[in-house]
Amino acid sequence: LHNWVKAGNLGGGMSDKNFWREITNNARGATGARLVALAWFDAATQMVRFAEWSGISSGPVRLAMDAAAKLVPGFSPFDVTVDLNKNPFTQPAYATGEPIVAEFEEIASGVVNDRIIQLAMTIGGLRYVYLCPLKSNGEVIGSLSFISTETLSPTTRRVCDAFSQQVSLTVENTQLLD
Repeated sequence: LHNWVKAGNLGGGMSDKNFWREITNNARGATGARLVALAWFDAATQMVRFAEWSGISSGPVRLAMDAAAKLVPGFSPFDVTVDLNKNPFTQPAYATGEPIVAEFEEIASGVVNDRIIQLAMTIGGLRYVYLCPLKSNGEVIGSLSFISTETLSPTTRRVCDAFSQQVSLTVENTQLLD
């Protein structure tokens, strides 16, 4: 574990990409979410930076991303950074550490171009988001977002919560090892 995960500035990305890709892929497979996004949170700047996506290169989501890149030159989901001061919709999750459920359009509005949102919803089938904050030593350090075509059942939400808790424990354990 220690060789896979390198502790450091969480806001700047803390790890081996393959490790986080494996986690997000497993989370997507276990929950049936169309996309799973891992993001790191910097409390000092109130910025959220997406670090890893699972499901972005497959099927309808890939078609939506390709279309978005043609409509909005330079768009990349890996370059998305959210300023919670300018987009306060998800701010309560980062402030309280409690998960939120929302429609994709509500969460993405103001973060990405409206045409990209429409493509993601129409072509990619992205409709709902379950955002689970990640915590380390009592502080919110990031989130796992589960984006799906339909609302997630309570059982599936518990699986999402379990994945989020495991990621949080991984971060804490790595910090202890260092």
